[in-house]
Parts: sequence; C-alpha cells; structure tokens
Amino acid sequence: MAEKNKEVTLNIKISDKDMFIFMASHVYGKLSGKLSLAFSIICLAIFPFSFGWNDLLMTMVLLFGAMIYLVITPIMLFLQSKKQVATIPVFQDPIAYKMDAEALSVLQAGEWIEFRWENLYKVTETKWQLLFYVAKDQSFIIPKRLIEDQEDILYIRKIVSDKMKPSRVKFKKEKADRTIEDSSIDAK
Repeated sequence: MAEKNKEVTLNIKISDKDMFIFMASHVYGKLSGKLSLAFSIICLAIFPFSFGWNDLLMTMVLLFGAMIYLVITPIMLFLQSKKQVATIPVFQDPIAYKMDAEALSVLQAGEWIEFRWENLYKVTETKWQLLFYVAKDQSFIIPKRLIEDQEDILYIRKIVSDKMKPSRVKFKKEKADRTIEDSSIDAK
C-alpha cells in the first residue's frame, strides 16, 4: 500500500521538445502509425533499386512513400509542437501538480483541480514521460527528466497501481527500477 501522508509536488514547464515527443509517440505508437512507418521504410529500401527499372513514376512514388513518414511527418509534428507551446496559454507558465495516495491535483487558473486516481481515464509511462489521461484525448504530460527524485517515480507507480484498474495503467519497466524494487523486496 502506498504511504498515506506522502505527497509528490512538481512544477512542470512543458518545452517544445516535450510536446514533440508526446505527439510523435501518439502518431507512431498506434497500429496505423507503425504500419505507415513500416511502409515508408520499405519504400526507402526499395527506392535505390527503382533507378534500374527505368520507371520515373515508380521512383517518385517510392521517394514520396519513404519521405511521408520518415521526413515530412516528423517536421510537421515538430512545427506543430513549437506552435502549440508558443501559443497555448496553459504552456506559458509552469503547471503545478500534487500527487498523493488519493488524487492527482493540478493548479489551473489559480485553482487546484483534483482528479481522483480511480476516475482517470488511463496512466501511461514512456521512456521520457508520464502521461495522465483525464479523457481519451486529453492528458497531462510530465517529462521524467524534470522529476528530480527517482523515488517519486516509484511512488507514483505504486499509488497508480494501487488505485487504478490494471487495464488503465501502462508502465515502462526499466532495469534500474527492477533493481530498486528487487532490493526493497529482499529487505522485507
């Protein structure tokens, strides 16, 4: 069971890089994104051979197929992420978060809004971010690089695991985390 009185407090300023990572993981993380990426890689692999076919149209189709998800999409996502961080007011200042055994609280417009763990849509951890979804298409992004104490990440994982349905939780297992968890189990 998670510690009752512990509270993790974070002040997070989302950068355009953080937004780009979030957007790219959504585009490339879905099945359609993975299939499109695979298609682009196949087009890139076949492209050099197309010169021997003497078919300019096929060469251009392969070039475009390779570029769409390997070059054009990342550039568009990067530009969109820069624009969002620069123009959306919520990203202009750091966002304050409090997490305890009962809820995720977020400071917005000068007021704390509480999201009880069991009411969150889902929580996902990637290599770089913790994502707290309050709806299918709305999440709070917390870059892991901005969480100074790694014990806080373990605590967040523990309370989320305790309070949410397993089907709504997806954590990334890292070797260092398993070592910490294994050592705490051995200590008991």
